[in-house]
Amino acid sequence: MKKIDGLEIVEYKNRIANISVGASSLRNQGRKGLVEKTRKSLNKINLSKFNKYNFKKLLKKETKKLLSSLR
Repeated sequence: MKKIDGLEIVEYKNRIANISVGASSLRNQGRKGLVEKTRKSLNKINLSKFNKYNFKKLLKKETKKLLSSLR
């Protein structure tokens, strides 16, 4: 696994997902477990495919995938 400053990238992705999707951000937005499922979905995204040319397109695609997985 790739490491940055001694930590595996997956550890950074987990931390970013936990910070980005707080409990209050999705409160009353769906069923129980929504926050955890959203965080896990974010961890699966391959961030290396994003760049300044395709960011909006890929963000929209990943958002649609996330929404369909939460149904």
